[in-house]
Amino acid sequence: MNAALEGISDEVQATHAHTGSWVATVLRSRISAGQLAPGTKLSEQKLSEVLGVSRNTLREAFTVLAGESVVQRIPNRGVFVSAPQADDVREIYRVRRLIEPAAVLWGLPR
Repeated sequence: MNAALEGISDEVQATHAHTGSWVATVLRSRISAGQLAPGTKLSEQKLSEVLGVSRNTLREAFTVLAGESVVQRIPNRGVFVSAPQADDVREIYRVRRLIEPAAVLWGLPR
């Protein structure tokens, strides 16, 4: 099994109607924690076995994550963890410059 996927099996398996959302949440948290690095191929077969979900449920999660630009679907190749481009990083800092000063002001006692 792919070393990046090993820690996922420690999660509690989904047993409810919203398993697609649950899988998306698990994958999103692993990606944001750096456990699934940019460029990592996400194998449907391995992930469905590890998470105990169907491949259709996994595809639902991939659709959600692709809509958020967290993963990238490449036709006939698979699904990969997205790698931020220079423009993406610049946009993050641009937004932070707007939000962080306001957050400091909101936190001051009145």
